[in-house]
Amino acid sequence: MVPLEAERHPILRAEAVEYRYAQHGPALPPVSLAVEAGVCLALTGPSGCGKSTLARCLTGLIPHLYRGEMRGTVWIETLPTATTPLWQLTERAGMVFQNPAAQLLATTVENEVIFGLENLGLPRAEIETRLEEALARLGWPRCGAGTPARSRAASNSDWRWRAS
Repeated sequence: MVPLEAERHPILRAEAVEYRYAQHGPALPPVSLAVEAGVCLALTGPSGCGKSTLARCLTGLIPHLYRGEMRGTVWIETLPTATTPLWQLTERAGMVFQNPAAQLLATTVENEVIFGLENLGLPRAEIETRLEEALARLGWPRCGAGTPARSRAASNSDWRWRAS
């Protein structure tokens, strides 16, 4: 972490952020931090100390999806999380929940990647390009023409996920 007074420009910044859940009361005492690009941040502490609440504040899930009172300000790059639409914030930041399986929506890696790209409203050609780039970056080859992603691309005009 970098002190707030540093002259560098953090990609994530929080100033005196605190949160109180409507139904449970205080959950996060005031926190200030700045994180620069390339820094790996680990939130550690005992159960109930506010780690998940802070992560929700830092990604913009709070105040957009949770009822309660947030004080202070969080910026993702130059975007204040309280006034920036959540879809714009998710293009820049995200989190993996404590149980990653609870947030998986598709039956294959390819479909999982496609789902996120569809939610960004990208054109089909851009989705295909980004999918190829993501799989290549991870060293995961495409499974071939018979994969669900390929067959959907060939037969559907809108790439929406359909239950079979």
